[in-house]
Amino acid sequence: LPNIFKEKNFLKNALYLSQFDVFIYVPDGSYFFSLAKKNYLFCMVPDRKLYTKSNLNFFKLWNYKVLANSKFTAKFLQKWMGKRVEVIYPYLSSDILNLKADFEKKKEGIVSIGRFFKQLHAKKQDIIIKWFKKIKQEEEAINNIELFLVGRLKEEDRLFFKNVLRESEGRKDVFVQINVARDEILTLLAKFKYYWHFAGLGEDNTPEKQEHLGISILEAMAAGCIVFAYRGGGPVEIIKEGETGFLFEDYLELKEKFLKVYNDKDLQKRISFNAQKFVRQNFAYQVFARRVAEVFEI
Repeated sequence: LPNIFKEKNFLKNALYLSQFDVFIYVPDGSYFFSLAKKNYLFCMVPDRKLYTKSNLNFFKLWNYKVLANSKFTAKFLQKWMGKRVEVIYPYLSSDILNLKADFEKKKEGIVSIGRFFKQLHAKKQDIIIKWFKKIKQEEEAINNIELFLVGRLKEEDRLFFKNVLRESEGRKDVFVQINVARDEILTLLAKFKYYWHFAGLGEDNTPEKQEHLGISILEAMAAGCIVFAYRGGGPVEIIKEGETGFLFEDYLELKEKFLKVYNDKDLQKRISFNAQKFVRQNFAYQVFARRVAEVFEI
């Protein structure tokens, strides 16, 4: 369909939307009065400037329901918009939920997946490498561990990526890969034991700079990886400490928990099993479909 919103005609656009049963909008800070039968905002980023509570916006949104991708995002939307917010978690694709990942065959390696960039909820790959080198320098017992950083790279993020490469320079135990195929990512998650996620670290709980949910975390859990994630944002609601993964706030806490897990094979197996079970029970397509039907009153 043509993009009617390029033409800022209040009445014309409202009448055009009246033909639809459902109108779903992912907001960028601008809003539209809609005469569709049911109207929804689906919000994925807890960034205050996108959800201003002006009198004009209040009028435009009087007949909208607000949806969010996580409880973390919903908490801020309710505060900023003064409207009730329903949470609909995304679902994981069947390729990761059906992945054959035998924990007994997994190797001693750490994987971290995420776009290489430094704005918003950056994944902090440069800090991941620094902490990886530090923990190996301090603990000779884990010298067999390797680190794999995988993610997309856009041209505007080349400068940050150079910093990441500089941190890994000369290391035979650090591997950085960009724009790799999906099957290669699945292979890494199936092959190695651990997953590190640093988004939000050092950001003073600024909501838009925290991880809003953590799809890559969920995919790692589905593959039976043991996740260590920064304690902030969405990961807090999807990781149950000591049961489905681990949360940390600083280097010392990560090091302590990582070494504990590394030296306890029974704990490793239990966390891996619990993580896979949790994801399959809560992030399968069937769960998503039931939730959509409930919220949209289908």
